[in-house]
Amino acid sequence: MEERIVPNQDKMITYPARPTNGGPIDKVTVPKKGKWFYEPKYNGWRALVHVPTERMWNRQGKPLTIKSHFKVALAQLKETDLEWADCEALERRHSKGRGSLIVFDYPMIPNCEWFFRKLVIEQSGLSNVGDIKAPSEPGAYTCPVITQEKIDEYWQDMKEFNEREGCEFFEGLVAKKADSKYPLQLRSPDEKYAYWIKHRYKA
Repeated sequence: MEERIVPNQDKMITYPARPTNGGPIDKVTVPKKGKWFYEPKYNGWRALVHVPTERMWNRQGKPLTIKSHFKVALAQLKETDLEWADCEALERRHSKGRGSLIVFDYPMIPNCEWFFRKLVIEQSGLSNVGDIKAPSEPGAYTCPVITQEKIDEYWQDMKEFNEREGCEFFEGLVAKKADSKYPLQLRSPDEKYAYWIKHRYKA
């Protein structure tokens, strides 16, 4: 049984992990060492959620004032066993999936590898948003996991989705090392995490 940090509803547990910038995926020439997986980078607000109290913080550690827009999503999260959720909050930047939270990590399991944390999220009972799709209705969703062999296909298909829908719904891909831990730190919101690498269409 993994040791868990006792949640504190009065403050966030950590700054959300911030990926390093890796440039557009189609211009990457140096292969990554080790086993990596990828997730879509959605165009929204970063949100760290304390599920039992429904409190939300942004990437800078400041309380989010848009909680009322996510009533359905927060209610769905409360039906899971998750205590904290690292999410992308879809609201205002475009018309796709408004009111939805896409959960991509679980910082409440220290010293556990990303692959295991992802399994916990996928077994939480939340629906997967689906491949190259926006949520059809407000709610809390998990996101696809993309293997190295599929990244070129996803990269192009997401770009075409943006062009077809006339908005930047997908910003690119985030690479995550399979054995990476979630970095719990309150030193600075600008501290980047070397085992998560963001590949955006716009460098």
